[in-house]
Amino acid sequence: MTFIPVSRLLSKEADLAMTLLSGQDGLEKSIRSPRIQKPGLALAGFLKHVHVDRLQILGLTELSYLMSLGMEEQCKAVDALFSLRPCGVVVTRGLDIPSEFLKISELYQVPLFSTPLMSSVFINRVSKWLEMLLAPSVTVHGVLLDTFGVGILLLGKSGIGKSETALDLILQGHRLVTDDVVRVWKNLPDQLYGTGST
Repeated sequence: MTFIPVSRLLSKEADLAMTLLSGQDGLEKSIRSPRIQKPGLALAGFLKHVHVDRLQILGLTELSYLMSLGMEEQCKAVDALFSLRPCGVVVTRGLDIPSEFLKISELYQVPLFSTPLMSSVFINRVSKWLEMLLAPSVTVHGVLLDTFGVGILLLGKSGIGKSETALDLILQGHRLVTDDVVRVWKNLPDQLYGTGST
């Protein structure tokens, strides 16, 4: 999968404790990168390196900076960021934000979320989840086993004996993960992970 809709952030599978504050019309925007961005410099006026396909995170530091400005300057800074139409903006720690921010979010149809999680915890969770969903993957026919904590994927033509080999390993105390359909995806340059169903 090369992208996911922002709306999936609200799903139970994501486990991100998020609430949509405004910008519902933008929920079908696409997240195309597992990386996130903290737009501190963008709020200060340097917008050149804002990646709109990444979630933008407003934590304690960013909001403290905004609150140090007058209301007009706050709105100008937030308007500049939201006018780029990023895929979504998340306020961490359940921090309060001015209602004017909600209006700007609606104006540009940028989903604005809140989470009670601290920035570091949220970033860790959402990055891992997005890495898994956005990683290149392929579905193969085979048998996946857990042998001594190592995944073994048996591949071969139909009728060649994959299931029988797996059964022999299971009888020796190893664990069957899935038989027949295995989804394999690449999370890191040197690691493969697999799941599937029988």
